Amino acid sequence: FDRLAPPGAKIVQSDGPFATRRVQIALPAPAGSFVAQHEDAVPGQQFVDRMVGGPFASWRHTHRFVAVSER
Repeated sequence: FDRLAPPGAKIVQSDGPFATRRVQIALPAPAGSFVAQHEDAVPGQQFVDRMVGGPFASWRHTHRFVAVSER
């Protein structure tokens, strides 16, 4: 999370196994907090964050991991 998060964001709580984890994130003012649910996890390939509580009407973000060529 630290490498992917915006500056000032901090994990407040993280519960459950990775594939179904809920993560509460404190965002810088004025946004407040944000709760994301991990879904659609494919080990080593992707996972999805879906907002289940927070400042937006809706939010869904897919994290995909793609191998880069070895040099």
